[in-house]
Amino acid sequence: MALAALAASIARQSGLPDHHQSLPPLLAHADRTAREAGPGKARTGPADEEGFPELADPGALAALRALTAVLAGASSYVRTEPSRPVRAAAGHSGTPPVTRLLTDASLAYHTDRSELAAELHRQAASPRGARGSRGPQVWELPAQVDTLIALGRWMEAESLLTDGRSVAAVHRLPRLDMDLEALAVTLRALRGDPVPAAFTYDPQPPLAPSASRVPFTGPHWRSVSLDENRATRARMLRACGLSALSLGDSDGAHRHLRALYGEDGAPLDAFVAPRAIAELAESARRTGNQTEAARILAEVRTAQGDRPTLRMTLLMHHAAALVDEGGDPEHHFRLALVSAAGETWPLERARTRLHYAVWLRRRRRPLKARAQLSAVLEAALRFGAPALAETARGELRAAGAAETCGAVGPAHRLDELTAQQRQIAGLAADGLTNREIGERLFLSPRTVGSHLYQVYPKLGISSRRQLRDVLRNA
Repeated sequence: MALAALAASIARQSGLPDHHQSLPPLLAHADRTAREAGPGKARTGPADEEGFPELADPGALAALRALTAVLAGASSYVRTEPSRPVRAAAGHSGTPPVTRLLTDASLAYHTDRSELAAELHRQAASPRGARGSRGPQVWELPAQVDTLIALGRWMEAESLLTDGRSVAAVHRLPRLDMDLEALAVTLRALRGDPVPAAFTYDPQPPLAPSASRVPFTGPHWRSVSLDENRATRARMLRACGLSALSLGDSDGAHRHLRALYGEDGAPLDAFVAPRAIAELAESARRTGNQTEAARILAEVRTAQGDRPTLRMTLLMHHAAALVDEGGDPEHHFRLALVSAAGETWPLERARTRLHYAVWLRRRRRPLKARAQLSAVLEAALRFGAPALAETARGELRAAGAAETCGAVGPAHRLDELTAQQRQIAGLAADGLTNREIGERLFLSPRTVGSHLYQVYPKLGISSRRQLRDVLRNA
């Protein structure tokens, strides 16, 4: 089973068809071997002393089996629940082994249980919450950062990106650094602070530098094959697509997002590409490629099976509202917004509301449009997406209304901060790092980061540069 899980992890990263095709028989063999051995004979022996889960533990075995099946593409396993809460494996003095936590976290991540995935990753990273070395956690950093971005916890994601890229540099892990660089570009684009237009990635391999284009992967493009690391390549394509959208380059955005799928609509990566389907639909609508995007959406629906996750269900309805010209857009918009659980992914929910509001305004229904736009503006200010907030303000004006929330400028919202938050904000604006602020105020760097995480949304900003501007104008 451990070998099957390792093979599934390799196939997940590579995305190569022959790797995926080898997984079902390997998983079946592992299941058969486990049943023949029986629970009393399945102990792993010395490996247990290093913190690996005992195969005799039914929970550990079930989690590993479910994760392997999900990575192998077995849709029948998509409803399998990770441990909630995580329990200690036998013989580990009440602390769960890090491998068990990471297995459960990966299962939660790949089945769109984002809040649970974030909590399990947090437990695995805590020295008090898990036993084991940092080694296995390093390879889960991209999933952990991606989860935090999806949840709108961008300050935490940014801090983790900085730490993770330092680890990747020190230990010379180029593929990890490429994944984290792609996620850093993604986060900047979502905030509305994209990289320059020249900083792009050619979706056609090989990835070679040229005089007119800065290679996305910097010094790593020679050492990592993107043909054999399709998960990394997919993250890079999505990052460039989102960056192009932020810059108003609809053609460039569509070129990159379209490259997430083959000519037949098959995804380059089984996880990243489907979750970018609404972004592809947005770029397709802007460039007049709705028919092609609708065909890809149909392929995504088929691949997701009869029981897609809630997140994928909402994303597919959002995409259908934008590109399914034979359907009812309002029907799809409403289905994309009907579930309150969709607030788990606040940016995805806000972008759906924005597109619905634009659709309503163009059909002369300004009152309903303004209700959606007010929610978009409030959400954008809350999790620090100033570009989205400005778009919502512009649509509100076009819908015949002034702002319904967030109308007070950032400088005037300083009164909403506590005394300690104002003190921390002032030191951060002066250029001090979280560690330096903590040493001066006798706080931990994590506590300082937590305070800034609360300060930014209150001021409607997303960076220290903007914080300096706010305090200078106060």
